[in-house]
Amino acid sequence: MSQPQEVTPRGDSIPEKSSGIAPRFLFNWRFALTSIFLLAVALYFPVLQGWAIWDDHQLLTLKATFGISDVKTAFTHPLFGNYFRPLTSLSFVIENGIFKGIPFYYHLTNLLLHAVTAVLVAFLVLLVTRRRIAGVLAGIFFAVQPAQVGAAAWIGGRPDVLSLLFLVLFLIALVMYHDSQKGRWLVIGPVLLLLAALTKEQALAFWPLVPLSAFTFGSSNFKGALKVSAPYAFILVVYAGLWMIGHPSIHATTHGLSETVVLMLRTVSHYAMGFIVPTRSSVFTFTLGDVSNFVFIPLGALVVTGSVWALRLAWKRSPILFWFGLAAVLGYVPVSNFTLVGTLIAAPYRCAIVGLPVACILGMAGAFAAAHRRVILALPLGLNFILSFAVTWEATQHWHLPFDFWQEVYRDDPHFLEGAQFYAHSLDDKGLYDESVEVTSKSLTYIFDSPQWAQLLDQKQKDAITPGVGLRLEETRADLQNLGNFMGANAFSLGQAKRYPEATVVARDALILSPSDYWLNYYYGRLILKTDRVQAIRHWEVALRLNPDYYLCGLALAHQRLIDHEYADASRLLEHALALYPVNGYAWLDMVDAKVGLKDRAGAEKALQTASNAELKPNPVDLQKREAAIRGLTESSPSSQPKA
Repeated sequence: MSQPQEVTPRGDSIPEKSSGIAPRFLFNWRFALTSIFLLAVALYFPVLQGWAIWDDHQLLTLKATFGISDVKTAFTHPLFGNYFRPLTSLSFVIENGIFKGIPFYYHLTNLLLHAVTAVLVAFLVLLVTRRRIAGVLAGIFFAVQPAQVGAAAWIGGRPDVLSLLFLVLFLIALVMYHDSQKGRWLVIGPVLLLLAALTKEQALAFWPLVPLSAFTFGSSNFKGALKVSAPYAFILVVYAGLWMIGHPSIHATTHGLSETVVLMLRTVSHYAMGFIVPTRSSVFTFTLGDVSNFVFIPLGALVVTGSVWALRLAWKRSPILFWFGLAAVLGYVPVSNFTLVGTLIAAPYRCAIVGLPVACILGMAGAFAAAHRRVILALPLGLNFILSFAVTWEATQHWHLPFDFWQEVYRDDPHFLEGAQFYAHSLDDKGLYDESVEVTSKSLTYIFDSPQWAQLLDQKQKDAITPGVGLRLEETRADLQNLGNFMGANAFSLGQAKRYPEATVVARDALILSPSDYWLNYYYGRLILKTDRVQAIRHWEVALRLNPDYYLCGLALAHQRLIDHEYADASRLLEHALALYPVNGYAWLDMVDAKVGLKDRAGAEKALQTASNAELKPNPVDLQKREAAIRGLTESSPSSQPKA
C-alpha cells in the first residue's frame, strides 16, 4: 500500500502538521496500521483452535450437500437453497479442494480477512478526512467491534467477512476516483461492488452512496453524479442477470403492516444496543427475546427519529459524516425486518456490514473529540471501546467450540429453539440426558405456556397450537415442523434416560406436528417395536419413503423382513443400506441370513467374509453360527432363521 501524502484537508477536517517531521509521521502511520492488524489477529487468535459448528458442516461438504463443486455450479446452485452468493460458494470450493475440511485453515482465512479489512477501514477514513488519528481510531473500533464476531470467528460468517473486504475496497476506489478523476477507478470501483454483492446480496444496499459521493467529494452537481453512476448502474444489470441464473428462492413475509412496524422497531432496538452498549447478549442472541418488553417499541421509534435528525444535521454541517451515516442506514435496511422479503428475526452477524460505516463514524468522532478536547464526547466513546473489547474478547473464547457456543447461546437466548436443540444434543453427547430433557422441556413450556405441554398436545392435538403458541413460535424462528423436530429431541433424550413411556408419548405428539419427518417416524417405531410391531414397521416404511438413504431405518426394517422370512426384500434393503454404511459387521450377518434364506451360497460366503473384516466386528460366536449355516446349505436344506 502506498504511503499517503499530505494534502489539503477535505471539508471540515483538521490537517495534521507535517513540516519537518514527515518521516516520523510516516513511521507512526505504518506502526499504527501494523498495530491494528495485530490487534485484530490477537483478539481472534483463539478461534484458530475452533471446530466446525452449525452450518459449517454443510459448507465444508458443499458438493455432497448442495452439489456445488466448481465455478459453474457455484453460480448456478443457490447456497442453502435461498441465497445467491456464488463467490462465497467459490471460496469454499477452492478451500475444500486444498484444505480438505480441516477447520483451522477456514478460521485462519476469516481471521486474516477481518484483520486486513480493519487496516483498510483506517486507510478509507484517512482518505476522506485527511487525518491519521481518525483513520487509526476507525480501524481500532472496527477491529474490536462485537458485530464482527459472527463474521470473523465463525466459518459460516464467510459471506460477511469477505463482502466487507470488497465493500471497503469499493468505497476506497470511489473516493480515489473523486480525488484523481482517473477513469480506471470507474472500472475498479464497480467491479469491487459487484464482487461484494456476489458474496452477500446485502452489499447492493450501498449503491445509492455512488451518486451521493459526487456531492460529498466531487463536483457537487447532477452531471457529476450521473457520470460516476453510469458504470455502477451497469453492474446492477450484470448482477440481475447472474441472479436469474442462480435462481435462489424468495420467501415473502406474511406480516401485516402494524405487525411489521412493531417487529421493525424491536429489531432497531436490538441492533442499536449492540452497537452503542454491546453486551454478551448482542453476540449470542438469535431472536428478539431480549427486547420483548413493550418499552423497546418506543425506544426503537426514538432510534429511528434520532437517526433521521442526526442525518439532517450532518448534511448541513459535515457531508462526510452524512455519507457514512447514510451508509449505515442503507446497510441496515435489508436486515431491518421491514422489507417485503422474509428474513431471520435476528442474528448478530447480520449487521456486520453496518459495522463498517459505524466504525468510520466512531473514528471521526474520536478524532474530533481529541482535537477539540471534548471530554463529554470522549467518555462515551471510550466506554464503547472498553465494552466492545471486553465483549469481543469473551465471545471469541466461546464462539468456536460447539459445546461452549451452544451453552452461551442457550444461556443468553433460551427461547431460540434451534440453539436449545443443539445444546441439548451437546448434552446428549456428554451422556447428560436428564439435563438435556430439562433444557428442551423448558423451551416447550415457554412455547405452549404450560408445563403440561405433552398432555395438552396429546389431548387437543393441532388445536393446541393457539395464536399465542404461533406467535411464540415465530419469535423463536420456528414453524410446526421445527417444533415437531424439537419435541423429537426431547423424546430422544427421554429414551436415552430410559424414560420410555414419556418418550413414547412425546414422540407420538411430535408426529402430530411433523408427520413428514423421517427421523421421527424411525424413532417412534423403535419406541413402540415391542408393544406394537406392526405399527412400528409401518412407521419405518414411511421413514424410508421420505428418505430412501436413511440407512439406520433400512437396516432395522431389513431385520424385521428376515423375521417374517421375506428374504428378497431384506436382501434389497440391506444392499442399499450397506452401500451407504458398510462398516457394520452385524448388518452383514443379516445379509448372510438373507442370502442363506435365498439359498445363495456365494452371496452368503461373500457377506460373511465382509462381516469378518468389518470395522464393527461381530461376536466370534455369531460368525461361527453363520459359517455353520452356510456349510449346511443345500438345495433341499431349510434356510437359516434369524431370531426376533
